[in-house]
Amino acid sequence: MFRASAFLFLLLTAIPPGARSASERLLGTIVSEGLAPEDIAFDTSDGTYWVTSYLDRKIQHYDSSWNFLGDLPSPFFTTTPLTGVAYNSADDTLLLVNPITAEVVEIDKEGNQTGMYLRLDLDPVVNPRGNAFVRSIAYVPESDFLDAALLVYESVGAKIYCFTLDGTRLFSFVHPDDPDGFPGHGAGVSLLRRRRYITSP
Repeated sequence: MFRASAFLFLLLTAIPPGARSASERLLGTIVSEGLAPEDIAFDTSDGTYWVTSYLDRKIQHYDSSWNFLGDLPSPFFTTTPLTGVAYNSADDTLLLVNPITAEVVEIDKEGNQTGMYLRLDLDPVVNPRGNAFVRSIAYVPESDFLDAALLVYESVGAKIYCFTLDGTRLFSFVHPDDPDGFPGHGAGVSLLRRRRYITSP
């Protein structure tokens, strides 16, 4: 397997659908210590960043200037890809998701599991393997309107979910860039067919 010595990690602003080509701008670049950086979490306690590495299956830690500070091992099986990470500001911990089983675990900043665990209730997807795949998560602090929650992006169905930290699903919606809605045609549809759905009236 080819392993690059460095990866260019692009940080892009969130912009409305349809305006990406005109409004997208580069915020910065880093040289990643890991192979295939996947998700990022901002640590509000000290201004550092946590980045998951899909193929290395580690959580890299960077300071506010993107200097590498070290890494933590994945809490999952060594063969499991590592995708979503979120910083829990209430408990000063990290939340990580197993993308295959849709299980979320919490670890402290030394890599020790805290015992917090939940399984995500995801809708079935249409694809040849029939498996949802979680790519990214984000922690939402408690507010006057909502208890602390977890936003979850599932990539096969192109769906975004919101869960409480005890695993209760609050709501979900289809990603605005999805061309054919949910459940749509799934990950097994070829790129050419996807383009046809996008361009058809």
